[in-house]
Amino acid sequence: MRQSVRAFFRRMQPDRYLAPVLTAVALGVLITTLVAYYYTKKTVEELAQGQITQALSFLDREISLMTRDMATQTDLIAQEEVLRLALEDSYLG
Repeated sequence: MRQSVRAFFRRMQPDRYLAPVLTAVALGVLITTLVAYYYTKKTVEELAQGQITQALSFLDREISLMTRDMATQTDLIAQEEVLRLALEDSYLG
């Protein structure tokens, strides 16, 4: 039992393989984390820009539609007086 404990501690000494292995693992984790972070950041920014573009397009379409409706209603209201006078002078009036 004592020999296995000594062998374990001998294998875990920093001058052997533990320090380089831990360094390699830490670098791998760091590189993987950085790549995932920047890829995710880029993807999220592209999705946000797409959402903004879609929302602005929707707003533009809605505002254009409302403006056309207002212009049509304004034209109809402007013609109301003329239409009333025309009906009074016709056989229907």
